[in-house]
Amino acid sequence: MVIETTTFQSDDYGWFHPEPTLAALLPERMRFPNNKPKEDPGALWSLQASLLAFAEDQLGPRDSTKKIYQPQFTDQGPMLRNTPKLDGAYAELSRGAENFWSTALFELAHETVHLLDPSVGNTNYFEEGIAVRFSLWLAPNHSAHVRESNSAYFDALRMVEQISESPIETAKLARERFGALNKVSGANLNELCPNADPDLLVKLVQEFI
Repeated sequence: MVIETTTFQSDDYGWFHPEPTLAALLPERMRFPNNKPKEDPGALWSLQASLLAFAEDQLGPRDSTKKIYQPQFTDQGPMLRNTPKLDGAYAELSRGAENFWSTALFELAHETVHLLDPSVGNTNYFEEGIAVRFSLWLAPNHSAHVRESNSAYFDALRMVEQISESPIETAKLARERFGALNKVSGANLNELCPNADPDLLVKLVQEFI
């Protein structure tokens, strides 16, 4: 069951600030609650609200026609889950994230990028790479694990880092000019990154599998 919650208007948690800034979410400035994520839905929602505000600041406004719901912990997480009527979405986090705030932050930051423009089914490599980049920006302690893996997530990250020195800025421009990251074409990316390998741009807009 999806549970919609209200936004918590307090600064009890180190990551919550009225205005989204990178400094507010820098890992060294965060103060995680003493309890576990599964024990504090209020803190988890506060983290989601802050990450969403910061993602909009860095990547542009989200699709405001979709409601964002309280993150849930499931056996299938981490992933994005759409509501049955496709009028909203929420992040499903892993069971591992139930007990560790650092894991919850890493997974939720990634899924927050997908929440900007919730899609049905798989997204493309471009959006997935940007989501990985964004999550590592805010949870750099997970960097070695991701970069040393041979997963498709690392492939997506590597590709977005190859086409631009500033992947997040490139993604923001893509959303401003062409809409959702999961809808951009190879020609769109070529317009933004004219010096990039054309074959790489074609791969980035393919379905992420």
